[in-house]
Parts: sequence; C-alpha cells; structure tokens
Amino acid sequence: MPDGDGRLHFVQETLAPIPLRVVRRDAGRSWERELEREYATPFGVADIPLMRVALLYGKEACNVIVTVHHAIADGLSIAHLIRDLLEALSGKALKVLTIRPSHEEVCSTLKIPHGEIASQKRATRLERYIDWNQDRLAIRSHRFSAEMTDRLRIRSRDELTTVHGALSAAFILAAHQLAKRDKSPIYLLSAVDTRRFLGLDYDLNFSVLFPTHPYDLSNSPLLWTLARGITRNLEPLRTLPGIAGAFNAFDSFVHQATPADIAAFELQMVACDVLVSNLGVIPFETSFGSLTLEGLWGPSVLMGTEGEQAIGVATLHGAIHLLHTSFAPLPSLLETAERILLAALASDK
Repeated sequence: MPDGDGRLHFVQETLAPIPLRVVRRDAGRSWERELEREYATPFGVADIPLMRVALLYGKEACNVIVTVHHAIADGLSIAHLIRDLLEALSGKALKVLTIRPSHEEVCSTLKIPHGEIASQKRATRLERYIDWNQDRLAIRSHRFSAEMTDRLRIRSRDELTTVHGALSAAFILAAHQLAKRDKSPIYLLSAVDTRRFLGLDYDLNFSVLFPTHPYDLSNSPLLWTLARGITRNLEPLRTLPGIAGAFNAFDSFVHQATPADIAAFELQMVACDVLVSNLGVIPFETSFGSLTLEGLWGPSVLMGTEGEQAIGVATLHGAIHLLHTSFAPLPSLLETAERILLAALASDK
C-alpha cells in the first residue's frame, strides 16, 4: 500500500489467505515441472498476498513449492518458513511474527555515509531482457555427494577461498566452455546475505545485495585462482560500512529515479551471465516429529537478462543441492561444473 508521500509499504493482514494448490505426486508430474508452472503464473498488481504454495502430495513423501515476490522475502526467509511449516505440522505452536524494519530503515539509522551509483556501459548482448516464453524455461536439480561436499569445504579453506567462491568459479568456467565464449567476459552475480551484519533475523524479509563482476576467462585461469578473485571482490560487502553504504546509495538513487532509470540500472549494472544464490549450510535441524526434511532446492530466481543461467545452492545433510533455472539453458551446466570441481580437487595444492 502507498503511504502519504506515495512510497509503498507493507501492512500486517492476519486474515489474508495464502493460495494453496495441491497436486498428487502419482500424477506423473515432477516438482521441477510444477516449479516451471509457477513461473508462468504472475502475482499481478492487485492488493493480494505476495506468496503462494504448491503441494505435491504423496502417501510416503511430499514436495512443497513456496513462491514469493522478492519484495517481501528472499531464499533464506523461505527456507526458514519451510522449517516453521514442518514444526507446525509436528504440533509445535508458532509465535506470531511482527513486521521487521527493512534493511534500508536499519541502514538509515547507522549514520554511515553512502557512495554513489555510477553508470557503466555493458556489452549490448547484456542489455536485453529475457524472452519470457514458458516453452523455453528449463529447471533442473543436481546434488553433490556428501563426500565431495566435504572435500570441497576443506580444499576451499586450504586455498584461502570459500565454497561459494569455488562453486561460482566452476559455474562461470562451465558456462564459458559450453557457450563457446572467446574474449568477452563472463558477468557473475553473487547474492550476499546481510542479516548477521544488520542484526536481522530470518523472518520474512529481503536482506540481500546483488553485486555483479566481470571475469576474463580468455587466458583459462585456474579454478582456485578464479575462486580467490571472486571471494576478494565480495569482501567489501561483508562489512557493515560496505553494506550500509550500498543500501543507502541505492535508496537515494531509487527516490529520484524514473522507471526508465531503474530499467537502465538493472541492465547496465545488475545484468549477468551467471547468477549464484547460495543459502549456505541450512542452520536448523531436519527432523520434525515423524517428518524429515530430505532435501532443499533453491532459490530459483532470475534477474531477467537474456541468456542468464541462475543457480540456487543449499547445503543440507552435508550435501550441496543445486537448482539450475534458465530460459536459455546451457545443457549439462551443473554436471560440467561438477567435473571441473572434481578435476580441481584432484590437482596438487
């Protein structure tokens, strides 16, 4: 709802029902196909809930798909919402959550000077929006073994990088190889969670920054060298001043921007070839009475530029879960990235 000066804000509505769609698991539809169907259903612009749920129901196992508008929640929020859902089903009484302050509100109270958002031109191929043709959409899941996940964690630490850096390096190397790119750089977007820096919990909120950096792969860099560079580029946004400065700068920009300005900003500064949204190790138990959370896939989210390959990452039961979403999918992207990682893990330190 808009307030007095026309800015949109949220209100707490305890009676607003969350739409639920139920499909039988024995109907021959996989959860990946049902997720593709969710992409074909826009939220619209009316005063309606910005969340809906699809349940693939079976006697022995169920799949739950939670779809939300990014204005109200991010992937980590939804992971914790699924936890709350399972706790409620196991008989636990849940407390009523209040509306938390936005990250812009939190940052505005920190009195940290903000920088400026400078315009930068991109290659013209990155200045096109996705053709949202549902027939082109492909969503695929893949899981690394717990043994490989543990090896990757240990080797990343030894190489002075992170699992996120190593995974991201493998994804952009795989995309570069499969797309047969030559000299043009690969643009990588890494979603950065800001909660622990801003004192926010995992209630429904959007607490993410999305920096995009180009990487020149024409000289065939080693995966670990590339991973360290990716990790280094994210370091400024893993500090409170860096986070507050980025949020405040964007908030100032949005207040005076036209819709055309915002579209140009997205295409010129956020557009990416590969998006990696890594939820990390899921920080809660997976047993809820007689129920067990066997897998967690996602998030499945696209920034909206042509050719984009989005990979959601979550680590559960010691194993990395991957979800690939694209309207122009590169075949075997996840498997190619896995082979690249296995080769890097087998290389000498």
